[in-house]
Amino acid sequence: MRDILGGIVFLTLASLFFLGSNLIPDSFLSDEVGATGLPKIYSLLLMFCSLVLIIKGGVVISKESNFHLPMLSQNLVNPVCILLAGGFFILMVERLGYVISSFILLTILLKLVAQMKLSKAVLYSAIGSAVYSLIFILIFGTNLSLLWNS
Repeated sequence: MRDILGGIVFLTLASLFFLGSNLIPDSFLSDEVGATGLPKIYSLLLMFCSLVLIIKGGVVISKESNFHLPMLSQNLVNPVCILLAGGFFILMVERLGYVISSFILLTILLKLVAQMKLSKAVLYSAIGSAVYSLIFILIFGTNLSLLWNS
């Protein structure tokens, strides 16, 4: 359980570090990477390590047959999953595009919160992402970046 909580704390710190690196002003002396390149690389590495720590903690917990979350923890799992998935969506929608980001978000929510089989979650997420994209483009007339920005 400590691995999961520590991973969540480090993931939050890495996200704040990543967002803070966007506040660094550009300099005319900057190269292609710029002044924000190294902090972003560090924050992405910390995010990756945090996710590995969370997954490792989840695998250990799932292997323990007699492990039961206290009632308070069970009530916090779904909101935390939703907040983390939403944060991922907000951070990645510009880079990955709406379709890919919403697909990942819907898959995470359907798998973790609705406890759906992965194959069903992937299928419903693909359909949902396509339908939502069509709604935003055709009905609302937005100019969404559907796939990753290059």
